[in-house]
Amino acid sequence: MLLYPSVDTLNEQVPNRYLLVNVVARKAREMADEAEKTGEPLAKKPVTMAINEVAAGKITVDRDDLYHATNTDEAELALEADLQAVVEE
Repeated sequence: MLLYPSVDTLNEQVPNRYLLVNVVARKAREMADEAEKTGEPLAKKPVTMAINEVAAGKITVDRDDLYHATNTDEAELALEADLQAVVEE
């Protein structure tokens, strides 16, 4: 269960819940891949680190990302894949 930061707080940074999941999953994968390449262990789980970066405002989402997340079938497929990746962690 996600307690902190709250989803409402995260939605201040990324206004669409579906896009939020996509952004967090992408960033988490990026962090995990980078850690694997460098051989450095991560202090926390990549999803937790990505969520904290969103809450801190370090990750920005532009209008095109929001538009595509809410208006394309591809966004639904990407969301399903990202959700599955988050669940598997």
